[in-house]
Amino acid sequence: MKLQNIFYSALVLAFACNSNPTTTASSSNEQESTIFSKIDAPIASISPSSEFIQFNNKDGNVIKTNKGSVVVIPKNAFVNADGSLVEGEVKISFKEVFTPSEIILSGIPMNAKNDGVVQPFISDGMFSIDAESEGNKVSLAADKSISVSVPSKREKEDFDFWYFDENIGEWKNTGKRKQTVAEDKVIEFASTINPEMTEKFQSSLAADIASVTTPIDQLKSIEEVNSLKKPMAPAKANDVDFVFNIAANYKQYPELESVKNIMWKPFEASESEISTLKTDMQTKGFDVSIVCEDEVNQIYKINYGSNSILARPVFIGADKEKAVKSYN
Repeated sequence: MKLQNIFYSALVLAFACNSNPTTTASSSNEQESTIFSKIDAPIASISPSSEFIQFNNKDGNVIKTNKGSVVVIPKNAFVNADGSLVEGEVKISFKEVFTPSEIILSGIPMNAKNDGVVQPFISDGMFSIDAESEGNKVSLAADKSISVSVPSKREKEDFDFWYFDENIGEWKNTGKRKQTVAEDKVIEFASTINPEMTEKFQSSLAADIASVTTPIDQLKSIEEVNSLKKPMAPAKANDVDFVFNIAANYKQYPELESVKNIMWKPFEASESEISTLKTDMQTKGFDVSIVCEDEVNQIYKINYGSNSILARPVFIGADKEKAVKSYN
């Protein structure tokens, strides 16, 4: 896979790599009115979703997104609004837009001013990136930069880099892109920014490859085949067990939208953990994240504020029927 590398020192709203725009016939007044715009998804419920990356600021991170981009974050990259170094976790929201349908659904304006003339352009891919810590917006330190390498289908075409300045509603040209490079070169470059996390990143890639290289027909015995775990069937809620749901801020945490109707049952939780959950979830439900601890047994770690609890999803009524159908 070929990737184009983007190296920048400020968080940006949206980024595009596009060819020289073709001129459109319009008057100067039309041009001025066309260029000032904003990102406004026409149908918010099906707008391209964000991917969320959480890590400790002192460590930084190196990750590969679901769409193949490689994001390299150096150590101690983020500062608070007052300029102090962020202590603890940073949560990055990363959205990628590549296809024409994703561009339309994202509501990203596709007109740019080129040599004073408003023109439509063709995108080779865009992304937006934003960061927060404990619910507060954070920014890059003045001496830090993040590297983002995104997949490119146009290796030899003459494309420029652009970013969208939402404050004035305009795309800004930041210059020509460099030649695309192979993925191993991106990893090599990442190691110069954050060697420790790059090493962990490479180890995780190797583990992922190893986990899918032994097909069932190569297992040595029937015992090995029988040892493969079958996913646990959906559980039904009852009137005896304590269950709860998550009332999070779904606009701020859209990744939780898919679980807002799910009931949860604490898994092997102590009475004190359940008591803490009952009192704190009401006040800290705005700051929730969910991590799958055991995919086979459907055990999740639900973090709320500074606390966490293990839980399994449980269902009632029609939701139970839907869950069973999906499981089958």
